[in-house]
Formats: sequence, C-alpha cells, structure tokens
Amino acid sequence: MPIQEVIRPSMRQTLGIFAQLRADPWQEFKQLADRGAEVDLQIPRKGFYIINDAGIARNLLEAHDSSLTKGTKDQRMLRDLGAHGLFTIAETDGEWSRQRDLVEPLFHGAMLAQYAGIVTEKTRNMILRWEGLSEGKPIHIDNLEGQIRNLTLRIISTALFDYEISDQEIEEVNSSLNSVFGFYTDSVRNFGIPWLFRQFKSSFVESVAKIEDFADTVITRRKESGKTGDLLATLMGTEGLNDEEIKDNILTFLIAGHETTTTALVWTLIELSKAEAAEYRGRIQEEIRSILPDRTPTMKDLRSFKFTRRAFQEALRLHPPVSILTRKAREDIKVGENFTIPKGSYIVINIVGMQGSENSWHDAQTFNPDRFREEGHASSLAYMPFGAGPRICVGSPMAMMEGPLILAMLFKEFGDVKIKDSDIINHDVSASIRPDQKVVVDFSALPAKL
Repeated sequence: MPIQEVIRPSMRQTLGIFAQLRADPWQEFKQLADRGAEVDLQIPRKGFYIINDAGIARNLLEAHDSSLTKGTKDQRMLRDLGAHGLFTIAETDGEWSRQRDLVEPLFHGAMLAQYAGIVTEKTRNMILRWEGLSEGKPIHIDNLEGQIRNLTLRIISTALFDYEISDQEIEEVNSSLNSVFGFYTDSVRNFGIPWLFRQFKSSFVESVAKIEDFADTVITRRKESGKTGDLLATLMGTEGLNDEEIKDNILTFLIAGHETTTTALVWTLIELSKAEAAEYRGRIQEEIRSILPDRTPTMKDLRSFKFTRRAFQEALRLHPPVSILTRKAREDIKVGENFTIPKGSYIVINIVGMQGSENSWHDAQTFNPDRFREEGHASSLAYMPFGAGPRICVGSPMAMMEGPLILAMLFKEFGDVKIKDSDIINHDVSASIRPDQKVVVDFSALPAKL
C-alpha cells in the first residue's frame, strides 16, 4: 500500500499539536486529517503515530489486527470499569476470541427481531409519557439527550439482561457514568499524568463502585429467576466465566450499548432540526407514514426505511460515537514499501478526521443523507463509525436497528422538530462524542397516534 506522506513534526511542533488536542481535540483531529498524511509525533523513546489515511487505517485494523494490542493508556483507564469485558480484554490466550464467538450470534437474526419489539415498546412508553405531560400541547423537552439516554438504558437492560431497570437505578447509573466519562476526559486530555487530574479520582472510584453494584444486582436477580435465552444467560452458562468476568461484560454492554445509540440519535435529530434540513425531515415523514399508516414498526420494516437509515448513517459519519481508536504495536508493522511502525509504538486511528475530511468525501462537512444512496457507499474505506476488522463493534447490528426504529416512531408521531441553537451545538469529546450543551427540543404534535 503506497504511503503518500509521513509528517514528522519537530519537538516544538509536537508540543503544539498536543496542546491543541488538549484544548479542542475534535477540531485538531479534523485538521490533522485534512493534511492527508500520517503524523509521526517526535516523542522521546516512544513512537506515536496518528493515522489519517483510510486505506492504511483499514490495513492496520484488518490485516494487522494480531500485531496490535489495546494496551494504551486510555484503554488501561477504561479497564478500571469492565477489565474482563469484551471491549477491553487483552488479546492473549484466546480469551477475547472465545467471548466474541459466544455473544456475536446474539446480535443477528431472530434475536435482533426480538430486540426490535423491545425497542418499539419502550419508545412507545416514552412517547406516551411525553404526551401525558404535555396536556395536548406541543411536546417540549428540556434535556433530549437525557430522555434518549434513559430510553436506551431501558432497552439494553430489558433486551440483554431481562431486567426492568427502575427510575432510581437509571438516575444512579447515568450520574455515575457522567462522573466516569468526566474523569476519562480529563485524564486523556492531560495525557495520563495523574497529578493533573488527581482531584477527580475519588469520585471516579465511587462511581465505578455504584455501577458495579448495579451489575451485581442484575446477576443476583438472574440467579433467582433462572431465565434463559438472552445475553446474560449465555454469559452465566459459559464454563470458565466467573462472576467478576460476567459483571465486567454486563458493564461493557450496558455502557457501550446505550451510549453509542444515544449520541447517534441525538446528533441525528440535531442535524435534522436545522433549517437547511427541512427537506430531509419531510422525506423521512413521508417515508414513515407511507409504510406505517396505522401501526408500530417492526424489524421487517427496516429494509423499507431507506432514507431514514441513510440519515442515521450520515449522522454517524459526521458525529462518530468514538472519535479515535487507539492501539499499540506488539511488533514491527510494515505498512507499504516505505513505512514501518516500530514495535511498542502508540497508534491513533483518526476516525473523526477521516469521516469528515474532504480527502474522502465531497462537501464533507455538509449533512447529506443522499451520499449513502449508492449501494456499497456506506462501506467506503473512510466510513468506520463502529471500527473495522475483527474487533469491529459486536453490537453494531443492534445500533443500526435501534436508531432508525426510534427515529421512525418519533417522526410518525410528531410533526416538525425544532432544537434550540442547533447550529451552535458543538462536541464534548470524552469516551464518546456528546453535545457540549443541553439539547432543548420542541416536537409539534399530530392528531394521529401510534
């Protein structure tokens, strides 16, 4: 694979890049990708490569996956929460492959159809609550992200663990996750130097303990009920997995499973609420109402929600839930004829940069769902919101089912959607990509009900 260019900044320039990454990582990663070259940062005794070329990124994640490890500082910090879970578990001794093979069938086929029924049930309940509070007036939501986050937590808890999470548990889990993500953000922006973010450590430990207590409750309830046929039953019935490993996987799927869909849905609605997206809102409403005149959507309807799915895909392109992927080279990796990444080097795959770069997309910063109209365009080299290679997100089929189904139900039920200050909402980069301010939304009501 030919390497167009490798930029090797001076030490002074490297410090400048790190300063910009600390101040505004979203913009700096985008600017690095626009240079169209790989960046070899000059750090004493360490290799540090920022990969901005989609072909090289895929080659590393797909062809050289066995030569990479997740042993980077940010991954080690995440291991405080779910050390033995599928997301952070080490690649040694085949344990990751064993766990992956166990759970992957639970995100396809009949299981997805079963989850779809839970998605529509929980979404319907949320809409009915909104309508009950509105007293026949347009629906006003002061914190859209919070509402969607509550919804996706209910969906994940029921679908994967058969656990009806209470309002109090939702509040505690969300509060704890906010604390964990805040600690993660500060630690990464301070490059893992403990004294720069020590003041957040105690709240981080306390928050992790609360989330682990919730996972313990889920396991205890399941031991009492003995139910089978879902993700939790599969984990608990697997020989060799102890309670600690089961708990870590509960945390992994609970956090990753609802965080990805929440942020993707919120950003989709933010983009669709903008004045220039009025045509797109109309097309989604027309599509949904023509398919679902008087019923709730099912898994089978997804293939007909062509434009709705494209809108969700485009939001994932502009606002990928995870802005970068980090790896460490376990051995020398030769990428092309003139580029070798030395053993021990840190590697950053610049997802947000590649997905928003003019080098890969025409009019890259414009929200345009029609760019996914062409068959196969969603599998473009530069499109990898769920990662790539063997470690691509195992739950991505569920996210691609859940997001469009929830959108369909919202646009079937309501008329227009207006989000306050949608043009100036920016990105808060932490373990995921959240809006940097509270998202306030108004949905205009329609006479027809679900």
